[in-house]
Amino acid sequence: MGLYDEVSVEYRLPGVPPEGCVFQTKDFLYPCLDRYRIDTEGQLWIEAYTLEDQSDPSAEGLARIIGMITKVNQHWVRSEWSGVLELDYSTLTSYDPDGNWVTTTDGDLPQTWTYTLTMVSGRLQSVSATHTVMADVQVKPKRRR
Repeated sequence: MGLYDEVSVEYRLPGVPPEGCVFQTKDFLYPCLDRYRIDTEGQLWIEAYTLEDQSDPSAEGLARIIGMITKVNQHWVRSEWSGVLELDYSTLTSYDPDGNWVTTTDGDLPQTWTYTLTMVSGRLQSVSATHTVMADVQVKPKRRR
């Protein structure tokens, strides 16, 4: 567990990932919930922004921190990042108390999509894909205390 970045992809990927899915990755240098996108031409973009404190100083308790780190002046900036980027998306959303899958975003068996993208100076050079339907994957039940 930890921080990750989100990547939306307008470029046509092999296979059929769910329409509008947003991938997660930890492959950028400092993953911190930033947003990236790859356009239809294969160019990588990063969302730039300014942080602003929009909290309510008269609020009490934890409500005082709501809005302390608000993104403003958001806009897209072309990225020149080079490296291998692994993008993951899964329809798995929850487990029951015994560790069994109970909910997916599309109502079917849980599935995962993993794409490995090679980027050079912010441009997509190659893509490989893996799609897995988790029908035969055994989930170990969680320990009960």
